[in-house]
Amino acid sequence: MKQLQLFIMRGLGFGLLCFMLQIPQSAQAQQLLLDSLKRLWTLAESQPNDSAKVMLMNDLSEKYRLYANNLPKSQEYALLALKTARSIGFARGTGDALHRLSLLYFVQARYDTSRRYSASALVVRTNIHDTVGMGRSLNALGLTYQYQGSYGKASEYYFRALPLQEAVNDKVGLAVSCDNIGTCYRFQANYDRAIEFHERALAINKEINNATHIPYPLMGLGAVYEALQRYDKALEYYTEALRLRTALNHKQGVAISLNALGKLYNQMGRQAEALQTQMQAFALQDSIQDRSGMATSLTEIGRLFATQHRNKEALLYSRRALALAEEIGSKTIMSEAMALCAEILRSEKRYEEALTYFIRSSALRDSIFSQKTAQQLADMATQREIDQKERDLVLLSKENEIKTSWRNGLITALVLLSALLVVGTMRYYDNKRANAEIIRQQAILSEQAREIELINTELQESNNELENKNEALVQLNDEKNEFLGIAAHDLKSPLSSIRLLAGVLHDEYPQVKQEQTRDSSLLIRQLAEQMFGLIKNLLDVNAIEQGMMELASETVDIGSTTRLILEQYQSAAAAKGITFASTLEPSLFVRADTLAVEQVVENLVSNAVKFSPLSGTVNIALTGGQIIHHDGTESVQNEYICICIRDEGAGILDTDKPKLFGKFARLTARPTSNEHSTGLGLSIVKKMVEAMQGKVWCESEASQGIAGATFIVLLPKA
Repeated sequence: MKQLQLFIMRGLGFGLLCFMLQIPQSAQAQQLLLDSLKRLWTLAESQPNDSAKVMLMNDLSEKYRLYANNLPKSQEYALLALKTARSIGFARGTGDALHRLSLLYFVQARYDTSRRYSASALVVRTNIHDTVGMGRSLNALGLTYQYQGSYGKASEYYFRALPLQEAVNDKVGLAVSCDNIGTCYRFQANYDRAIEFHERALAINKEINNATHIPYPLMGLGAVYEALQRYDKALEYYTEALRLRTALNHKQGVAISLNALGKLYNQMGRQAEALQTQMQAFALQDSIQDRSGMATSLTEIGRLFATQHRNKEALLYSRRALALAEEIGSKTIMSEAMALCAEILRSEKRYEEALTYFIRSSALRDSIFSQKTAQQLADMATQREIDQKERDLVLLSKENEIKTSWRNGLITALVLLSALLVVGTMRYYDNKRANAEIIRQQAILSEQAREIELINTELQESNNELENKNEALVQLNDEKNEFLGIAAHDLKSPLSSIRLLAGVLHDEYPQVKQEQTRDSSLLIRQLAEQMFGLIKNLLDVNAIEQGMMELASETVDIGSTTRLILEQYQSAAAAKGITFASTLEPSLFVRADTLAVEQVVENLVSNAVKFSPLSGTVNIALTGGQIIHHDGTESVQNEYICICIRDEGAGILDTDKPKLFGKFARLTARPTSNEHSTGLGLSIVKKMVEAMQGKVWCESEASQGIAGATFIVLLPKA
């Protein structure tokens, strides 16, 4: 039995040595190591239970998960290790087995179950003062919260793990914590700190030659550079991570890398490669039952179909992604899938369904990374920096005490020496040496004072940065409150009118004449369309600002589009006695998105009718680059098609021009027949025109007593 234990321990020792030295392992080398552990188990299985046997079972569980992607076999050995360790009272083996089980359930996206096992492992490891194990359990707990979208809670566990790993120089765990903290900073859009932590994780993994973990910070850096739209840099990191994971036969990692590459190809406009890559990722995730990865890939496949205007397939895949995300409880993927569903339904003009998905997505997104969460992460980082500087100050104080004691001893020795020496020449040299030493000590003290001043300056800068972040968050909260207040105000009035009219029709139905019924129903319809327009504009503004509105680049007949919109607004203009005077050159085509062009022209024509006086004229000119300015002068932009829409209203005051294209802008000029205006139309016009590589501006001299305003839109020629 002792020989068998020695044999097992030698085998485990070789495996542990490989782990500590992080010898690069190809897929073939990994299989050899797993086969070696199987042979050891064949010898040990029938022997009495002891700690070496538990360690072997835990090692087999880990290698089956990492090297063979065999989760059932990995779970079998982890459960057996847990049962055996508890039966012989082997606490370290118990903690390791619980940790193995937590990782197994995490890979299967069973995050709540994984969290329970991680918490149990942390309790066991804390009781036996297993600092390395405690750090890794804290990281495992953080990951379960991170993948469910609770980044504040995840960061709390990562920052708790960091000092433990630094204290015992656990470089493997330290690299994992740094990489996870970098991910949280990335979701906070604090890209400089994200790069700092990801690069630190990468440097540590390279230092210890940890081939298995090197791809993780590579993926993190790729995601940061993708968010910064530095696509070539992101492609470099993603490709290297995929190469390493393929060599290691890490199937889940390969699928994650393929998914990231698919997203990047879509950003780069390489949709065919993106779809093929996402399909490969999904097939691999399906084969290993990686449900979190499957939900992510389904979302991206749906997004790709939506880009191609294949809305039926897009909606099918996005709803499959949503169902799977709800099943595993991943708020992040749920929010993305809901936002995608809202965008697809909005493009099909199914606004009521789109609004439902949009509201649910917004609520989830707010809960994932709220103001409180962002503040929590910033507070933890700042507190850690303050703690580090306080430790540095304590060390500096101790150094000063030692140097002061040494200096006092030296002065005492000089005094005694002076008393013994009576020769004037010797006294002279002694005094000279003493003065030199005093000057040197003064220089040291001055340097230390400068260091303390520098530390205080850094602390002040950290506090200033924190205050700036707080002010920015307060400003965002104020904008949100203003947004909700205006929306509620604009919806309250028409809703009240609808309730009143509906109540009259219901309560006095027998007495209401047919003509009154028709007029009331018409008014109800107009009020409903007014509310519908506000909600549609809110959806459009949100989609543009969140980057969810993807505009096509296609050839659009701008003349036909403009004529159609003028026909649609003919009745509204006629009701005010307004005449359309149009000059539309034939055969003009722009390179733009058809729906966006329609919405831009529709908003400008609608505004011209609203702000024109009764019996006025609205002039619409469509030229191949010739701009007709408000003062009657002309200029030419050959690479553009020009749309000029001029009304005879009150015009735009100089004080109103800076906020003309802002959200919810309330200007001095008002609609001439009290028409409803949300203040969003011109904001949408500007964002859509610029998204189509065009230009838009307004020319008006109302401050000089000249009536009317001219809106000029330039769109690229096809």
